[in-house]
Amino acid sequence: MTFTEFDLIAAIQQGLPQSNDEQLLLGIGDDAAIVQPTVGEQLVISTDTMNAGVHFFPDDNAADIGHKLVAVNLSDLAAMAATPRWCLLNLSLPADWSASQRSNWLCALIDGLLPIMQQHAMTLIGGDTTSGTLSLTLTAIGSVPAGSAVTRAGAAAGDHILLSGHVGDAAAALHGLKHGAVVSAALLHRLRRPTPRLELGQALRGLASAMIDVSDGLLADLQHILQASAVGASVCVEDVPMSPVLAAAGMDNAEMQRCALSGGDDYELCCCVPDRHLAAALQAAQHCSIKLSCIGRIEAEPGLRCIDAAGEPIKLPQGGWQHFHD
Repeated sequence: MTFTEFDLIAAIQQGLPQSNDEQLLLGIGDDAAIVQPTVGEQLVISTDTMNAGVHFFPDDNAADIGHKLVAVNLSDLAAMAATPRWCLLNLSLPADWSASQRSNWLCALIDGLLPIMQQHAMTLIGGDTTSGTLSLTLTAIGSVPAGSAVTRAGAAAGDHILLSGHVGDAAAALHGLKHGAVVSAALLHRLRRPTPRLELGQALRGLASAMIDVSDGLLADLQHILQASAVGASVCVEDVPMSPVLAAAGMDNAEMQRCALSGGDDYELCCCVPDRHLAAALQAAQHCSIKLSCIGRIEAEPGLRCIDAAGEPIKLPQGGWQHFHD
């Protein structure tokens, strides 16, 4: 039995529903796809790669990997207040896998990809397949009304720093897995099946001055906003929301705090909102059934300062995930 690259492409095509997207002029099957953007809109494009042994364990369920691959890209679109439209998928599968291994793994991957793609009306329009180490790359394409994308560069002194949901769950799950601990299903779900905050991101369009998704750690990602906006900030660590399942994970307070502040993979949104838009932003979040917590303020003085509830400075590690470091 053989399972060639062309069988792989055919299997992907067969697993996808027929698209009725009138702006998709040519999809899978040619050298490139052709799309016709709506007049008055701009395209927002993001790409993420997930490698075995770095972003997931080699024996992780392929459906979970597929879901997360789409979710992390959708989270980038959410952080720009964009609406998902199309995506491209690149797959590298191990050459020593048997034909049945490739077929079974791909079927499970599609089972994870499709539901979240369909939920957010995103169409797969092409990509590439090859053999090598197990690796997946998704390129997501979204759209916004011209000039309305929210970037990292608009924060100003006095803005409130708001955080959606809660952070630390995914990092706690990964910590437990790496140390052979029993990890609750709720924490594992947060690690393997993150929820991109697309509805909230779009609702904050015109309200948030800057926004980013929390992928590499809250403090590290907030630093990106500060650098792009040439501002500083104070964050009250006691206001950073943590979930009941994290509190029940049996970690000490210092480790929980480390997960919440410096852990990654939660894919919540951290945004900056001026006073005049605060009430509207909180109302928008309530409409999306997502809690927004105020965790600090943007300041003119450069740097990120962590404070306690009394406003006293506290020293905490501010590093997040980095792929390349000494």
